[in-house]
Amino acid sequence: MYAAFAARRLRGALGALLFVMVSMPATAIDFWDGKLEVHGFYEQQIRSIWDDFSGADDWDLTQWYHVLNLEIEADIAPDGFGPFDAVSAFARVEARFDCVWRRGCWMFDNVDVYGDRSGRLPARIQSGHESGFSGTQFTGNTRREFDHSIQGLAFRNKDANLPGSRRAVSSQGSITYNGFWGASAGLDGILDDMVTPDSDDPAQLLFSDISECRFASRRTRGPVNGHGNQQLVHNIKCDIDPLHDTKSTPNPFRAHDFNDRVLAGAGGGLALPLRPAPEARFDSGAPDYVPSGIWYPNERLQQALKDGDFDSFDQNFTINELQWNRGASQQDEKELKEAYVDLEMFDSRLWIRAGKQTIVWGKTELFSTTDQLNPRDLALATLPTLEESRIAQWAIRAVW
Repeated sequence: MYAAFAARRLRGALGALLFVMVSMPATAIDFWDGKLEVHGFYEQQIRSIWDDFSGADDWDLTQWYHVLNLEIEADIAPDGFGPFDAVSAFARVEARFDCVWRRGCWMFDNVDVYGDRSGRLPARIQSGHESGFSGTQFTGNTRREFDHSIQGLAFRNKDANLPGSRRAVSSQGSITYNGFWGASAGLDGILDDMVTPDSDDPAQLLFSDISECRFASRRTRGPVNGHGNQQLVHNIKCDIDPLHDTKSTPNPFRAHDFNDRVLAGAGGGLALPLRPAPEARFDSGAPDYVPSGIWYPNERLQQALKDGDFDSFDQNFTINELQWNRGASQQDEKELKEAYVDLEMFDSRLWIRAGKQTIVWGKTELFSTTDQLNPRDLALATLPTLEESRIAQWAIRAVW
């Protein structure tokens, strides 16, 4: 067992990274006179961070990996076969499970920062203060409180918490959106809460797609009493679409866009030169580059959408994918990390490796300089080893 300590800057605050790895001795099993060998090991990786080297309140268990690594080596034709002087194969399977997504693998209830039911959040992501204003909109609460709640607002909120609770709140309770909720009663003039099924408040229509979202708020420097707030999405049930989330929201400025939140039983028609109506109805299914609903892409964005300049946005993952480390680069092969065949030809003067592999160029420590053929899995840790973080690519490599 060994421990390594490294200090780093954590978004403006001095933090510390504790890394503990517990490993067992590597073992090997061979078959068919050593032509097939299976190597493997199991290890645990535990990481925790805290601000200012103080674990009194902000100690946050950020990783508890269980790692099982198996490597299979096969000498398929050590004496040659046909035109090949030698044929061998290699495969590596690595399964990772992170217990922080499941309350310390169901052993510790206080390991509850991540996952479906996050509890008390650490101060590094939940230290927001209410100023009583959202931009220039007065929200009715001028108290400065550690953590944020909307108890001063004039409507019900099932997520309202006492100051200091640090629990993630819904869109109604978030600092970014409380100005919308607190000043946008519908036609009946009654500001309803989010659970009322027949509410006519525009905010409920606008934020219906993020009803499952929970938010944290981090304190930053700002213009209101010297501080501001940075909003953070903090749960995985919230699907994030960086573009056109509002395409399907009725627009009161467009005729025939039925909108019972703003105009009772009627369409819009209030467009002006500097307040234009969108080109298409909110339910028309128009392409992304066409303004529809309350989605108004500017000319440059419209052209970029037409040209297909945007890649897919790898943001939304299930808790099962996160706890098994199945991010964007692991979607296709899952736990299969490497799999390739080695071929030798022409009296072993030609060597070919074909398959899913890592290609290492140059020698370096900690950061890659010339070694840039394989991308890195930055989700593993703050400073993972290069061997651990490389993502193998399908490739053919030959040496004469």
